[in-house]
Amino acid sequence: MASSSSSRLKFFDKLHKFTITGILGVSLISAGLVLYNFYLFKKEGVPMLIEKYRTKVEEDIELKQREAEYLEERRQAEKKAQN
Repeated sequence: MASSSSSRLKFFDKLHKFTITGILGVSLISAGLVLYNFYLFKKEGVPMLIEKYRTKVEEDIELKQREAEYLEERRQAEKKAQN
């Protein structure tokens, strides 16, 4: 009886150490990513981020316009096919 409880305690002790190691590892990786983002922000600055956002918005608008043109052409083709 005592040996099974001591083996159980050893197992939970190892599990506890593994869990703490995992939590610390994830925390360190998260902290590293946050620091890297701060580094990039400081390196590129606000104007670069604004330019990236503006470019992304312009690409999205262009994509929506192309999609609207395609849908309009498709509707016209369907109308011609029905007539």
